[in-house]
Amino acid sequence: MKKIPGVGLTVVCCMAIFFVIACSAGKPLLKPVNEDVVRMQEKGQTVSLDSLKLGYKLYVNNCSGCHSLHLPTEKSKEHWENLLPEMFTRTKLTDSQKDLVKLFIYSKL
Repeated sequence: MKKIPGVGLTVVCCMAIFFVIACSAGKPLLKPVNEDVVRMQEKGQTVSLDSLKLGYKLYVNNCSGCHSLHLPTEKSKEHWENLLPEMFTRTKLTDSQKDLVKLFIYSKL
């Protein structure tokens, strides 16, 4: 069988590009936006976009190490309230960091 120069590299590059796109596909939907701040303010929560962004960053950096990230809307607020305390025991987050993660998740509900 005759090898075609550069085909192997092309296949590897295409696979790498596909992997990067597939792994990051849902993340833009998670990023906090001004509408999330408004939604939280309508619920009586005083939050800033910067605090939601920090909660998002903590969520991505701490939760994706053990499992794939879930969209906050995949679960109800009640489910998150029951799930998060258990998940937080597996992290080294401070109480204030945990609160930021919760704010971020609840801002998307």
